[in-house]
This record gives sequence, structure tokens and C-alpha cells, in this order.
Amino acid sequence: MIAAPKTTRRWDTHPYRRIAAARYEAGQLEIEFGDGTRVSLPVADLLPARYRDPNWASVRCNPFEVIVPTAVGDCEIPWSAIRALTDPEYDAHLATAAAAQRRRIGQRVHELRTERGLDAEEVARRAGLSPEELARIEAGDPSIAFPPVQRLMTAMEGTLDDLIVTPGARFDE
Repeated sequence: MIAAPKTTRRWDTHPYRRIAAARYEAGQLEIEFGDGTRVSLPVADLLPARYRDPNWASVRCNPFEVIVPTAVGDCEIPWSAIRALTDPEYDAHLATAAAAQRRRIGQRVHELRTERGLDAEEVARRAGLSPEELARIEAGDPSIAFPPVQRLMTAMEGTLDDLIVTPGARFDE
């Protein structure tokens, strides 16, 4: 049986990811990518609040990020953040990948708990979680933040490294 060739998605190509130029004009950050795509973003809410007094007139770029000088240092905006804001298909791809990762982590937490013979209610109590929160983590619920997973691993006398599965292991998706 011959495997079908893998389809290369546009975001897996170097030109899609490469920033060719960036400039500021009239409240907009204008970016050109290596694949010829041009996007424009309003700068009003683009930087985290800790970056005060951005100097948009001095914006520069390298192939991987746009760099905005500010009063507290340079703020680097990666190509992926720009694409996620301007390409709905790429943004959906990121959301799908994040959901799959949450499911894998939840499944791994469940596997570790059962392999160690730990009761769900006891582990939840040790981690300062409700049994419902533990169930949601094990189900890959997107509303669960990362810190509870870290507390769970501590409660099971494990580390975040225990979530890493050896190559060749498969998870249901």
C-alpha cells in the first residue's frame, strides 16, 4: 500500500512565514510577507499593556517578527501572531491544534492517574480542584488553564515531564 503524499499547507511554507517588510502608516501596521501577501492591522490594541509609549514610526522587522521600540524596550510581534489575526484559516488551524493538544494532555493525565492507582476524588482534593474540574481537564476542556494541570501533576507526585509521551506512542484524536 502506497501512502498518499502529505499535502503542504501554505502556513508550512517559508514564504508564508517570512516577513519581508513592515511599516506604520496612519494608525495601521502594514506588513508584507514573503509570499506577497499584504496585511494591515490597527495598532491601537496590538501590543501588551506593559509596552508603554510605542514608537510606531521606528518600527522595523526581521524575517520572523515585527519589532516595535517602546519606552520599556522592544516589543517583538512574531509572524504567527500577525497571521493569526489576519488569516482566519490559519487561526482556525491553531485552534484545532490547541484543542488536540488539550485532549492529549487530558488523556495523559488520566492515564498517569490510573496507572498509579490514584482515585480521581483524592487527586482532585490534593490539587485543590473539584472532581468536576479534574474530569474537565481529563476531557481536554478548553476552559481549563495550565496551572491546574501543574497542580494535578504535583498531587500525583509527578512532573510536567511525565506528560511527555515517548516517540511512537499514539493518542486518539
